[in-house]
Amino acid sequence: TGYAANDDDCNDDPSGGAAINPAQTENWYDGIDQDCNGGSDYDQDGDGHDSEDYGGDDCDDTDGTLFSGCPLYGFTSHTFNSCGVSGREGPSLSACLNEYSTSPWTTDINSFNILIQGIQRWTVPASGVYRIEAVGAAGQSNVNSFTGGLGASMRGDFTLTQGEVLQILVGQMGTSNTTHGNENGGGGGSFVITDSNNPLVIAGGGGGAPSTSYGTGCTRNPSRSHAVTSTSGVNFSCQCSSSGGTGGGGGGSCNGSYAGAGGGGFLSAGIDNSGSTHCGTDFGGSSFGGGGVGGQSNSCYSPNAHGGFGGGGAASLSGPGGGGGYSGGASGGDWSSYSDFAGGGGSFNDGNNQTNAVQVGTTDGRVEITPLF
Repeated sequence: TGYAANDDDCNDDPSGGAAINPAQTENWYDGIDQDCNGGSDYDQDGDGHDSEDYGGDDCDDTDGTLFSGCPLYGFTSHTFNSCGVSGREGPSLSACLNEYSTSPWTTDINSFNILIQGIQRWTVPASGVYRIEAVGAAGQSNVNSFTGGLGASMRGDFTLTQGEVLQILVGQMGTSNTTHGNENGGGGGSFVITDSNNPLVIAGGGGGAPSTSYGTGCTRNPSRSHAVTSTSGVNFSCQCSSSGGTGGGGGGSCNGSYAGAGGGGFLSAGIDNSGSTHCGTDFGGSSFGGGGVGGQSNSCYSPNAHGGFGGGGAASLSGPGGGGGYSGGASGGDWSSYSDFAGGGGSFNDGNNQTNAVQVGTTDGRVEITPLF
């Protein structure tokens, strides 16, 4: 007398209590213990930590082995590219969202955004070691004879912290003037830079190919046009001399009637060719801090041979533009009979377990990021 024959029911109130008993399926996070198990209604995985969405500290309340250090979003690997854009200016946010449409995290501006055209901003989803490979763009080739320099590949492992933002600039090929001598712009470098503007890895772009119409005074040297894995851009030396950039600087120009312009570096732009007596100044590629825009060509003939996004130097009437990179490559050409390949851009790698290679980038560049945990 005075005791229940079965005390399993935690709520035997005839008014609504019939829906609360050990045979019921739990409806989590409504504050009601439907199945009478006595546990917290805000701890679905039963690890003793309430969900952080309801005042607890569990960042994944569906996994009983995980309650801290959860990633901001799911991420396996991603290749950042030029998003279908070519030439001296980089892609817009809408172009990259369309290109990366299979990656749901790109639709969240806290995970992926573009504030300066062409510079993609990626938020690190979880703390750990990531492998980053950057490949620079190739210099533009002419239609008939010569192939532009190839971009370098720079790969390393980096310890990144959840929530930090990386700035990613993917180099693009320069453009070519096919109506007069086939002048060719330099290829852009590919950059991965922290939000505090410290370089992690930079792959140089290739120098532009020389004109097919001029060049009897030089023994043309295509090897100079490939981007290099060292930090300095490649020099030019034929009738005149111009130096590749050093220490993050832009590449030089012969500054003559037919010379191209230097490739841009990380810290400073490539040197303009202001010595043209024909069409006006042809511009060196911008630095990374200057937006990475390829140099603008003022050739008298259309289409203009601009440098590629990522600091590629513009081409002149016969002289090709230098490649962009950590340090820019020197322009090619001077007088019409001395047109030669422009210099490739220099590169940079601050990672561990490095693998660096030349003659890899044959078109536009790319940046691939893969977590190693």
